[in-house]
Amino acid sequence: MSRRTVCGVLAACLVFSQLTGCGEKAAPSSAPEPSFGVQVSAAEPVVDSAMESQEPVSSGTFSMPYNGSYGWNPYTCRSMENQAVMQMIYQGLFTLNQSFDAEPVLCKDFSVSGDGLTYTITLQSAWFSNGSALTAADVTYSLSQAQQSELYSERFTDISGYEAVDSGTVAIYLSQPNDRLPCLLNFPIIRDGSSPNGSPQGTGPFVRNGDVLSLDQNWWQGAERVQFQTVTLCSSTSAEDTRDNFEMDNVDLVYNDPQSSTAATFHCDYELWNSPNTVMQYIGFNMTTGLCSSKDIRTAIIRAIDRSTIAESVYHNFADPTALPVPAISSLYNKELARNYEYDADTALTQLLDNSLYYLPDDDPRLTGGPGAQRNQTDDAAQDSSDESSALEEDVLPDETDPEADPETDPDATQEDTAQEEETTYNDLVLIVLSGNANRVAAAKLAAEQLTDVGFTVTVKSLSENEFLTALNTGEYDLYYADVCLSPDLDLRPLLKASGDLNYGGIPEDSVLSDRIYNALENSGNHYDLYKYVMDQGYLCPILFENNAVFTSRGVFSGLTPAPGNLIYDIQTITVK
Repeated sequence: MSRRTVCGVLAACLVFSQLTGCGEKAAPSSAPEPSFGVQVSAAEPVVDSAMESQEPVSSGTFSMPYNGSYGWNPYTCRSMENQAVMQMIYQGLFTLNQSFDAEPVLCKDFSVSGDGLTYTITLQSAWFSNGSALTAADVTYSLSQAQQSELYSERFTDISGYEAVDSGTVAIYLSQPNDRLPCLLNFPIIRDGSSPNGSPQGTGPFVRNGDVLSLDQNWWQGAERVQFQTVTLCSSTSAEDTRDNFEMDNVDLVYNDPQSSTAATFHCDYELWNSPNTVMQYIGFNMTTGLCSSKDIRTAIIRAIDRSTIAESVYHNFADPTALPVPAISSLYNKELARNYEYDADTALTQLLDNSLYYLPDDDPRLTGGPGAQRNQTDDAAQDSSDESSALEEDVLPDETDPEADPETDPDATQEDTAQEEETTYNDLVLIVLSGNANRVAAAKLAAEQLTDVGFTVTVKSLSENEFLTALNTGEYDLYYADVCLSPDLDLRPLLKASGDLNYGGIPEDSVLSDRIYNALENSGNHYDLYKYVMDQGYLCPILFENNAVFTSRGVFSGLTPAPGNLIYDIQTITVK
């Protein structure tokens, strides 16, 4: 978690987008999912005589926006603003912490069978806001609702069934092992038989009554742990509404996706927290033809990309660079392994020069001056051209009385003076990127510049969605710049498997890769081997993972520790003035 303070004189790009489902098959681009699971330091409620008599630490009140047209169905609502509100009403069996690992919430404990195919979950002694006890029937009903929803259905790829073993125990059956299954079980749990469209009751600390959230004084984890009592909801039907309400102090907290193509800017005094998510930006390769059919060229390209510069200059730290296909803050990220694939243009150029598909002429400045040396040559040529133009203006101005000396009246002279030889290019690459998002296009262009420094000639094509998908499916590209929302367990199968929905580059049937994927699913400790193999083969070039943003009125909040998809993680640390 990072927190930044921004002065009112600075403009921020405040984005209010509707959340789209992760892993959409239409294009390798998507937005993050919410996580439902208010967490406190202890997994079970702790009650003693001191707590029973303790008054709430704070009676703070703050306000949040919501969009009534999207409703309050926790399984189908795509408004990011409404989902932020619902994170205080509902909880999941688990929630994600800041390392992208699952922590139990409504799950008290669980066990896994020896073959990894059965999870047996024991439930907490929790209750809903109306006092009804949480039962296994509530959980299986919620599983069925999630399985039928567009937001969560893809999480059930490996789930073959589930059932209530008894009133306090649920069994989940898998078609293949998944050591990180709990990460997928952070969607909201509602009462058995309740209509999701009717704003069903949850087990979270707050209850919604119209435009007000009130702290449930009988919350099963202890209302005394929450240091604010009321959240007022302010209706906002557009980005401009939310912007105006925030600037006019009608709204104190806004949770949004800064990378959305729908944006509104504002100038006001605020505080800002980053909230990590699972949206990865990456470069994919056309492995079936051209330069990128070579593994050595692909791995050189990986080392030629300066991810930190892209994250800082394009995304202004609303993103975290990564050298592996996993967030750098994840417990699965191995820093020692990542160093092998970090930006190193010198090594990349050396590696390219050893490849027979790659060529630079003997007079190319990069051969002697290293990566980026062509920039100096270009600058010198531009200066020489400028000097020559100045000399012509001063010394050889055409005689106004001599039409033969005036290029504008001498067709032959015009053709001779303006004829330019067609420039010879080497190591040509076509990089396609989906248009519609200025930051994504800017990131692709910056990556192209970095590849130019090591001797590639890169043509960037910004394409509409239909054009982009057509180019991907017909192979009319060498590289593509895209973003994809990984599932909460950070599963790479859609990108890596030969049959994967997002395997556009032609990653082949690979028995070694298949083994690495299976072993990582079976035991999270094996992700090291998977990531190493993927990067050594040059199957993907990860760039960065995006962050969501939490904007707050200055001085209103302290103790916010947003986790992936959950802005109120560890709610007991949050204070409201």
